[in-house]
Amino acid sequence: MKKEILKKLEYLNKLYRNGYWGSELPEDTRPKKLDPNSEENAIFYTLPTALDYQRNSNTLWKSATATFENNETKFVFNPGEVVKKEFTEVQDALTKYNLALQKNKQTQIWIRLCQTLVNNFNGRVTDFFAYFDNDIQKVRHYMQVEKKKDFPYLSGKKLCNYWLYVMYQYTNLPFG
Repeated sequence: MKKEILKKLEYLNKLYRNGYWGSELPEDTRPKKLDPNSEENAIFYTLPTALDYQRNSNTLWKSATATFENNETKFVFNPGEVVKKEFTEVQDALTKYNLALQKNKQTQIWIRLCQTLVNNFNGRVTDFFAYFDNDIQKVRHYMQVEKKKDFPYLSGKKLCNYWLYVMYQYTNLPFG
């Protein structure tokens, strides 16, 4: 009986993940082409999360998707490119679709996160997790205790936990 129920629940979860009932969570609004195994997907769910502070999550993820899908603004999802650009170029791209609502502060947050990734983890979120053996506790300790200033807003208690949940749900990182 338990195996039968578990099998049915797994089937329902598969239907949900494949969008059978539509999108219910704000994070479900994302570019269709993103591969859950890719670095591109990991960065897509990392950088916008840092801007999810006292704002509507639905509009955040719609703005992130619009920014990502525009060839002129997509560069903001490449930390290596971001650190090479002028502040105003990054700011213009982040504000074009209202991804950054506080144009100076949120652009600074975005750039700082990109600098942290580029300077310490080859510009890759997947390398960041791999450095800590994909151990959530090590990642959280590093972000919230050791290098808090390198992860503005993302290192906050609520936002960090939310981000880790999003990474677990929307990427195929092998968390330990």
